[in-house]
Amino acid sequence: MPPRPVPIAFAALFLSPPAAYAQTPPAVAGIERRVQEVRAELLKPGPVVPGWNVGGADPALALERAGADQHYLLIEDGEERIVQIRSDRRIAHFAPGTWRPIDSYGSAIAYAERPSIGFAPIGTRFVIGTRVHGWRENGLTCSKGMSHAILYEIPGAPADGLSRDAAIGMFRISMLALEDQTICERAEGSAATGWRIRSLLPDGRDLPALNQGEPRLTVVPAAPIAELVRGKRLEPTDGTAER
Repeated sequence: MPPRPVPIAFAALFLSPPAAYAQTPPAVAGIERRVQEVRAELLKPGPVVPGWNVGGADPALALERAGADQHYLLIEDGEERIVQIRSDRRIAHFAPGTWRPIDSYGSAIAYAERPSIGFAPIGTRFVIGTRVHGWRENGLTCSKGMSHAILYEIPGAPADGLSRDAAIGMFRISMLALEDQTICERAEGSAATGWRIRSLLPDGRDLPALNQGEPRLTVVPAAPIAELVRGKRLEPTDGTAER
């Protein structure tokens, strides 16, 4: 069975960071508490979605028909755009050479079954590259944590309200919060119109914190990642200037 793209929730959660992220990055002693807070906020379940396990679309099939070596999946939500790539290559193979790695999680050589690569912006200056394994069940596309992730800073990108320290804190806490957590997506739509995505737990319960936007997923021709990924300016949350 060919690899499936990373579920959108693992990338899209960075488009609208939860309130817990906006706090000052914690000291070492407070990291575990913050991780638990973020995990609880992200994965707080809502009611079971009616018909959640019936008729879910599989955008990866359309990607395969178009040619996964020459096409990507693009997620658009307002001004922001995320890229997903079906590949067993490493994150660094696709990342622009000008992007500067400033933190990482996991290992580039860690095993990932049916791996896919994703690039999600955090504001205008930072991008998280992820490598995960995914599978299909009950008409959903599911995944469990990251095997590898890299936080990149884009030199020369316009600054916004997110400092480097805050971006690193957000990255580390989110990676730990998502460890061993299974998140699934239900897709509705077609290759002609695009797909709307809804994040769920594997038992069909809604994940309201991950379903606040209106992400639209389409298949697009492969292009340089820097041309496809687009972030939105984040305003300062604590009155401090960007650095």
